[in-house]
Amino acid sequence: MENKNLIPSSLIDWLSRSVMLKLSIIFILTFMLLLPQVLIKDLILDRQSLNQGAIREVSGKWGLDQTLGGPILTVPVILNDLSDPDVSHTAYYHFLPDQLTIRGELDPEILQRGIYRIVVYQSNQELSGRFTLPAQLDLPQLQKTLWDQAFITIGLSDLRGVRENVALEWNNTTIEAVPGSRISELLSSAITFPVSLNPETQEYSFRTQINFNGSSSLQFLPVGKITEVAWTSNWKDPKFTGASLPAERNLDTAGFSGSWKILQINRNYPQSWLNDEYKDELQTSASGVELIQSLDDYQKSMRSIKYGLLIIVLTFLVFFLVEVRYRQRIHPFQYTLVGLALVLFYILLISLSEQISFNPAYLISTLVTGAMIYLYSRSVFEQPRHALVLVAIVLAVYGFVFVILQLTDYALLMGSVGLTIILAITMYQTRNIKWYES
Repeated sequence: MENKNLIPSSLIDWLSRSVMLKLSIIFILTFMLLLPQVLIKDLILDRQSLNQGAIREVSGKWGLDQTLGGPILTVPVILNDLSDPDVSHTAYYHFLPDQLTIRGELDPEILQRGIYRIVVYQSNQELSGRFTLPAQLDLPQLQKTLWDQAFITIGLSDLRGVRENVALEWNNTTIEAVPGSRISELLSSAITFPVSLNPETQEYSFRTQINFNGSSSLQFLPVGKITEVAWTSNWKDPKFTGASLPAERNLDTAGFSGSWKILQINRNYPQSWLNDEYKDELQTSASGVELIQSLDDYQKSMRSIKYGLLIIVLTFLVFFLVEVRYRQRIHPFQYTLVGLALVLFYILLISLSEQISFNPAYLISTLVTGAMIYLYSRSVFEQPRHALVLVAIVLAVYGFVFVILQLTDYALLMGSVGLTIILAITMYQTRNIKWYES
């Protein structure tokens, strides 16, 4: 009877003290805890999708991303057919300004839709410059030029955002805008100004002002032979985008300013052409600025969860070293509970960051998770100082991850240095362990 009781008890004792078996169990638990992290990533993507839906809804009512195009002067012409001189058709000959100057401001604000924040802006843009027309059009098949039916087109990608009526000063004559684009193949959304040209006059000056709403970004088309643009805003996180960066830009705590100077030779289309010959080149020449939120909360949450495996491994490593060095038994279920607490951190982080900003949400989630692990591990470990060491390591790793999230440009450098230090400390702490002794 005594021998029957001895064998099971010794087997249980071996199972509880076997280093290799415990490592295998920890390995399995670690990868089992990766499954909830995958589900949390899906949760972040779902919440991000809801955020994008709110942005689209608000932007659709306020005004979408805006692109300012033009002015383009268009003269209808009647051309003879090349194959049959007796047949003619109407075409549009487009002229771009010799000089185009754009001056404007972007006044951003944050709109709320439920828990979501959307960046929008109001803008006041002044366009001025001049056109220089040739004495005669160089078109071999030209039959007639309809100077009295010419028109100016100024494009704006979402006309719903226009706040006031627009008028054009054309050689000291004021012309009211009419809605719609007559050259939709070039500018699909635009306003039109009918102008009457005198064949004897080659130079025309213009000036207009457009007040409109927009969301997220504003761009312009450099249609001038010389295009000069100067924009200012009190937004602190601009991202200059498009075909050309500003020649001069200034970023400070008060906002930003940017100035572009783009020449005809900097783009891939001429000063005049027929119909829609250069429509693709025109659209791809846009430059401008995007009003971004430096790194939104969902992006930060997604980046932080990538370090979840590191935090779980280091926490389990402390548990394991306490077992090995101090001959203390810790049940796999206790490992699992601590691992679930680490996973819960990210659910807390996501839910809190939607209500408050990311940084305080991260701090609260870290303190809550650290307190849970400390109070639980204090009852697991025989010596309370081991619980203090564990929670100090957990808090240090969370702090390390937070620093990496803030330093986006140096994240790789900080991460590699941090991992090297962690590995060095682990090697030092385990240097005297006899791994073949159970």
